[in-house]
Amino acid sequence: SSTDYAEKFEKLDRFLVHGTYETHVQLYKIFMERRETNRAISALRTLADWMQRQRGEVPPEIEILCLLGAMNAYKMDANSSAADACRREAENISIACKKSPKSSAQIAFIGQIAEEYGLPNLARLCFYSVLIAKDTPLELASKTAAHCVAHYSSLSLKECLKTTYFNHAGNAEIRFCQ
Repeated sequence: SSTDYAEKFEKLDRFLVHGTYETHVQLYKIFMERRETNRAISALRTLADWMQRQRGEVPPEIEILCLLGAMNAYKMDANSSAADACRREAENISIACKKSPKSSAQIAFIGQIAEEYGLPNLARLCFYSVLIAKDTPLELASKTAAHCVAHYSSLSLKECLKTTYFNHAGNAEIRFCQ
């Protein structure tokens, strides 16, 4: 339990390929399938540890990934209080990011993670935030709008799409989503 997996990965992999998101998510899924929840949580935590070493900080979206991964692992272990604590903390970080995002892509990524881990309300909050942000690139706004129409259709979405339409000078793709 005291093994520092980030350090072990660095010794094994001189090019630090182990720090990729995809690698750790795949490891997490493998351990979850085997019902090795502690190792599943460690797989995601190792990614955060590696980022801390390489960048000096853990991006909030990776913190959220770790928390939601732990939430699912705790659910599998029938530890509902720990799962709820992880979910609440992930929601708090998401809301803080939404208030002062580094980029709308960051919020969209958090929305995707929330969606993957079964938190549609949090995902919708993030996606709607992406839609109404003035600095969201058109490509991301169009992709997010289409996704929301397919999965989160509501009156609130209609209002968000109006804002998006005006923010992007009457873009035809956004209009189509409306």
